[in-house]
Amino acid sequence: MANISIDVRKKTIQELINEEIPSGKYWLPSFQRHYVWDSDNIKELLDSIVQNYPIGATILWKPSPEVASDIDPTSIPMLDGVPSNTQDRYFVIDGQQRTASLLLLFNNWSIKRGGEIITCDPIAYDPVSNKFMRHRNRGIDCSKIVKAFCLHDVDILSELKSNTTGDDFNKIRSMAQKILEYPIPQYIMETTGEQETTDEENIFSKMAEAFIRINKEGIRIGNVELMLSFMAGTLSGELKSRVVKLCKELENRDIMVQPIMRSVFSNLGLSQTQIAKPKQFKANIAKIKGILKEDLDNRLGVSERSLRLTAEFLEKEFGIHNARLLPSQTALIPLSTYFGKNNFENIDQMPDLDRKNITSWFLLVNLNGHYSSSVDTRLNRDIEIIRNSDSFPFLAMQETMKVRKHIDFEYIQDGLERNVVREANKAFTFILYILLTKNKADDWGGRLIASRNLNELEKHHIFPQEYLKKELELDDVEDPAEVETIVSNLANITFIHKPVNGSVSDAGPIDYLVQFIDRAKLHFIPENKDLWTKEAYNNGLFQDARIRLIFEAAQKYFPDVFIDFDYKENAVNTLKLGKSIKKSKQLIGEQTIEHLDNILGVEPVIVSILNKLKPIDQDIIVNRRKSYISLRKNINFAYFRLKTDKIWLTVKAPHNILVDIVKNHTISGSNGRDGNQYTDIAIENENNLDEVVMAIQEAYKLQK
Repeated sequence: MANISIDVRKKTIQELINEEIPSGKYWLPSFQRHYVWDSDNIKELLDSIVQNYPIGATILWKPSPEVASDIDPTSIPMLDGVPSNTQDRYFVIDGQQRTASLLLLFNNWSIKRGGEIITCDPIAYDPVSNKFMRHRNRGIDCSKIVKAFCLHDVDILSELKSNTTGDDFNKIRSMAQKILEYPIPQYIMETTGEQETTDEENIFSKMAEAFIRINKEGIRIGNVELMLSFMAGTLSGELKSRVVKLCKELENRDIMVQPIMRSVFSNLGLSQTQIAKPKQFKANIAKIKGILKEDLDNRLGVSERSLRLTAEFLEKEFGIHNARLLPSQTALIPLSTYFGKNNFENIDQMPDLDRKNITSWFLLVNLNGHYSSSVDTRLNRDIEIIRNSDSFPFLAMQETMKVRKHIDFEYIQDGLERNVVREANKAFTFILYILLTKNKADDWGGRLIASRNLNELEKHHIFPQEYLKKELELDDVEDPAEVETIVSNLANITFIHKPVNGSVSDAGPIDYLVQFIDRAKLHFIPENKDLWTKEAYNNGLFQDARIRLIFEAAQKYFPDVFIDFDYKENAVNTLKLGKSIKKSKQLIGEQTIEHLDNILGVEPVIVSILNKLKPIDQDIIVNRRKSYISLRKNINFAYFRLKTDKIWLTVKAPHNILVDIVKNHTISGSNGRDGNQYTDIAIENENNLDEVVMAIQEAYKLQK
């Protein structure tokens, strides 16, 4: 009889890295394959550890040794080169990003996993400021520090002693000890007796129930991913071997197991909502096993062909060889449905109108975050629409989009307010990459970007990070998120070949860009050298010029998606008073709410609201941009936007918290691209100003 037990234990980071992972115990299930964190995430992780903040539990599944190697045939060890330990295997269900980041720290910022080399920029520690930073030339490399104090590297330890003062050395040692001794909670679900049961799927069903129990305790895990993994584990015979073969084939394009299994199970007659429900687990398995062999072979053939055509479409239409570029791989499933119902052998057989409409739809759903919520319901609806249409039903699919049916200039301009190298803002680098391939941009090394694998490219800062931090004195800016946005906004990022990126020093573009000018203009970099100066960047002139060039290219290549209106006039409205980046209360672009006497060019109704907010906190920052006004304390928590002759207030507070506050006007809730919940409130006149002020107060409380 199959049994399951749940245990909780703690392992220090030193135990985890030095003993546990090298033993070969830790394995990644297929749905946890990709490492998506960047250096900023690692920096925040280290800061949280040193300050003894909670970083979350790791959740592990330990099956019995007899079935461990068969549970997930496409799983891989957490680290290449460790023993292939099948007698005592732990599947990392949740926590692999944190664990891989710690491995990078202990392995000089480079590890190999599943044959793939994973690297990141070094994180340094400055004992003077007691801060972590992403820097190659300042501070002390944290990887060196842990080698000195964890691996007891005598040479590095001697180097640290020689190059630092006694006080600084003690700070470094204290910081290292905090990292090494930090305890990470682990939930371990151990299953035994799987091989004794005749009910093959029983253990997977029990596992599903166990995860639901853990979720109720506040540890959230994606049930759908688990269901897909567990269902894949119950497959056997030719069905299993063909699915595994398809997964391994598409793995070369970094297409994840989830969209593959969703597509396969959809073709096997399961709805997306059925897949997601643990209680239907047994019924789903029974339904698949009840399919006759001839029918099963046909449905698998459809899945294989449709998914290969989906990958071919991405490559030929967008120049995408690697699905990691996509904001969401869920959009691949409706594509696969379309190719599955049509008997194309290659995408050249597609009708031109279908190709055009699919291209527009695919861009919109990825830029909109269409599948960021209610995934199963939306997938079911979209799959059904496609199956019931003779051609690709673009208009019907467009009608189901709740956020926006076109992309305007304001959307692209919003990339100036985001750190686009972060995973949460991937939509911006997604569209930038596609526009570069459409524009036949090369990698500054002689080859087209479209011909390169994503692993051969790096996100390049046109104004180098260290250059901006030094020239704009960004170390004086208190909010790290603000620095990230200044340095890594959409206007300052492009894709180039890794060796070229490594050869560019920390000099400003005025010094290095001239040698790449013919190539740089294909990257939408302004040719006017007056815009390559720190003054132009500080005043937003470079960013404004490049954003316009990016939007013009988007309109040129995708006119059905990026709406054609006179954005040049729209961008210059009554709020344009100029701006400066360096943080100061005396700047034209921002000021504290305490000093509202000179807030020119702003609607009187907004001034009235701001005056009502003064008693809350006179140090709230009012920041005026071209298309909106934001309020910030620790972070931005409220925005005023001028749209369709109305003023809209957007607050970073969920709809359900504010429904009892804003009673005299309809309000709508939405999920932002940063994952937070927002609420929009229309301000048509002065009838609901008191309620608006109360809503802003609530958002202010939530952000503290």
